[in-house]
Amino acid sequence: MNITEYIDKLKARYTRWYDVLEDEQDLEYYDVDLRANYFVTGTKHMLSKKIKLFTVEEAEYCFVKKFDRPIDAGDVSHFTFVLERAVEDLVHPDANHKRSVITGVMVTDSGIEPEALQFAKKYKKVTNYNMMVFGWSEIRLVLVDAAGEKIYHNIKTNVADKKYVKRLYDFFKASGK
Repeated sequence: MNITEYIDKLKARYTRWYDVLEDEQDLEYYDVDLRANYFVTGTKHMLSKKIKLFTVEEAEYCFVKKFDRPIDAGDVSHFTFVLERAVEDLVHPDANHKRSVITGVMVTDSGIEPEALQFAKKYKKVTNYNMMVFGWSEIRLVLVDAAGEKIYHNIKTNVADKKYVKRLYDFFKASGK
């Protein structure tokens, strides 16, 4: 599978639940090739819709960047800096905010250097707001070797998140490998 096929499949998968942003300004500001946002809000009522107990907001922002060369540790470091800047720009914690996830996807068909894999797997960034009263934000990092048909990610703790990442980004099992 090449980069173009992979990103087209990813875009088709995002389109179902996410708002895919294709405006040049949105893409150039973060220096990415594809961006998608997902928002969900839940409200708990008591007795009638007029009596609201609380509201919970969650968001996911996905940034996809393609590389025409092997991904090295410098590329991963720069991309994590971009994702951390996105947290500052996009996450606005308040009493209704529960969780915001920033997912960065780096795609190549030229391979991934071992130092980049090591850096990506160890990378972890979670920010708690007001001792979690205003929720938290976290950064997920996914590296895709389209030619080698492998994905790597930094999520090690939560089994549900690990399954989610595999399901969203793994197109390779359908191709028979």
